[in-house]
Amino acid sequence: MTQKKANPIAISISTLYRKNAIWHDSHTEEYGVTSAQIPVVICVCCNKRISQHELCLEMSLDKSVIARTTASLIKEGYLARDGKSPDKKSYMLIPTEKAWEVFPKMMANNRLWIETMTAGMTPEEIDMLSNLLSRAADNVKDITNKTILQK
Repeated sequence: MTQKKANPIAISISTLYRKNAIWHDSHTEEYGVTSAQIPVVICVCCNKRISQHELCLEMSLDKSVIARTTASLIKEGYLARDGKSPDKKSYMLIPTEKAWEVFPKMMANNRLWIETMTAGMTPEEIDMLSNLLSRAADNVKDITNKTILQK
């Protein structure tokens, strides 16, 4: 009887996702930000001011996920609301001083994670990996729970 093998791409993506979370959780526990919150803080800091709707689009996350994540970051003092967005459908978000204090550490941790993940790769291989992952992410950006339920 032939044993079916798991898809190596799926296993690699799963491994990277889990290890990324473990890595970032262990490197940010001192300032109380989880691996799920880090990209949100980084995105808001990089944009300096962004609506929750724009954050959903930029990060390819559902409104409910962004609402919960930003609510906890506001409560913890990392983000603040800065009025309604121009379309009046969501709030504008800005980083607080507390976010700006941890932002350089988050960026340094990201660089260290990427260096760890790509150890032994040439610069060309790292560029290729980056391009291929971006293309793969673009291919699935429009998939939502609604799309999945329709099939």
